[in-house]
Amino acid sequence: MEVHLAGTGKDALPLGTCEALLSDLVNAAPHLSHTGEQVVIEQHLNIVAAPGLSGATAAAGGKAHLGTLRIKMRLRKPISEAARYHKDMDEVKAATRAATTVAGKPGSLTANKRQVVTVQILGCKDLKCRSGSAAQMAPFFHYQFFTFPERLSHTAAGPAPVFQDSAPYTMDFDDGAMKYLESQKLNIVLFDDNAPMTGIERGGQSSGAMGDEVDDLIGTCAIPLADLAKGIAINGDFDVRGLENESRGKMTVKISVVNPTNSTAAGRAKASKDVKRTQSLSYTTAWEMDIVRRIATKLGRLSVDVELMFGIFSRGMPSCTREDFKYCCLQRLNLKDTLSEKEIDMLLDAKLDDQANMDRKQFVDIFATAIGEARHEAQNQEAMDSTLMARYNGVMRQGAATGAGGAGYGAGATQGGRTL
Repeated sequence: MEVHLAGTGKDALPLGTCEALLSDLVNAAPHLSHTGEQVVIEQHLNIVAAPGLSGATAAAGGKAHLGTLRIKMRLRKPISEAARYHKDMDEVKAATRAATTVAGKPGSLTANKRQVVTVQILGCKDLKCRSGSAAQMAPFFHYQFFTFPERLSHTAAGPAPVFQDSAPYTMDFDDGAMKYLESQKLNIVLFDDNAPMTGIERGGQSSGAMGDEVDDLIGTCAIPLADLAKGIAINGDFDVRGLENESRGKMTVKISVVNPTNSTAAGRAKASKDVKRTQSLSYTTAWEMDIVRRIATKLGRLSVDVELMFGIFSRGMPSCTREDFKYCCLQRLNLKDTLSEKEIDMLLDAKLDDQANMDRKQFVDIFATAIGEARHEAQNQEAMDSTLMARYNGVMRQGAATGAGGAGYGAGATQGGRTL
């Protein structure tokens, strides 16, 4: 965990770091509170000064650390339950591997079974919070579908949040996928971003002996997936349940399944239209600009004219293929941890329509403005870092001059962690 000195906007100066061992969660005694929750582990961690500040800190006060950070953590589920889930998923993956040939292609029994499953989380209603006013809730959710990466939503507001979150997943309905759909539920876990884990309720009153049990978990919505294995869509309001299986509200969910490889030309055309429609549900202008910005941030670090940058993707040719563009983004620009092939495909579909290649003019039209903004933001960040460092050094020099700089700063870090 990092501690920063707040600047203006999103700018901040790193002051120090502290570490908590996650193994403490695994090695802790597997006991539960009377509400069925995992007991919270509380720790006070030393804040070690950042490398650039350690010299100034030592000169000013001689303390080995800036102060302490109080944290609490717990497992969302018992370790035995998590192990059982991963065991089930190992069986699913084993069944998937068994249904493939040596070359890694789907075998004859599972060929031509590629489907697009689109999960839509529209919103919730009548959500209940565990402390304070429901109007102050800031709900968000996460889930993991099949073996795909976890999906984390934006933060909404109130007891009836609107998410309109949609994610398409392309998968082969092989033995492993069918085993997963027929035996598992999609667990969508709801949290309240405004709920404290400090034992202090929103109104500022201590909850006494129950303090450590004030938590940000609203509940879990468990959706059976067996209908998808039969090609039947899922659509409805599903219960959100708390730790004691009590009702915490409703969640509106739609899950569709589309086969893009129908045998007839008319069927393929309809399937293609359905796939684009389901993809468009999760495609917004803001999302598009975010993808462009992430690529532009990487490109903006290059001291090259925007038109010349196109050569990275085209290898000196007048145009580049979609596959070359994706490869360069994911591998050469090392965006594979923040972007998926599906996201880049959707961006290219929106920008190129049905064209197979991108030319230089299209590249400039898409990225020139975003690259300019990324470079401008990087210059502002450098200037802000210099300003914050000068301000910090000034405070430290002033404290050293009065003979109270080190002790005063250490106490401030300990007592005013939130201010930092």
